[in-house]
Amino acid sequence: MLKNTLRLLGLSDDQLAKIFKELNFDPQIRAESLSLQQFADLTDAIEKTQKLF
Repeated sequence: MLKNTLRLLGLSDDQLAKIFKELNFDPQIRAESLSLQQFADLTDAIEKTQKLF
């Protein structure tokens, strides 16, 4: 599950829930199910939440 993997970035459950809700992602979504655009949107949302770069 994508959500479990993203926890490795140090994101809290609340942060992940907010990102998934904002992007209208099913909380049970798997990474391989994402389109390239969805993956790009996810990385943008993560960057806004936590400065990774």
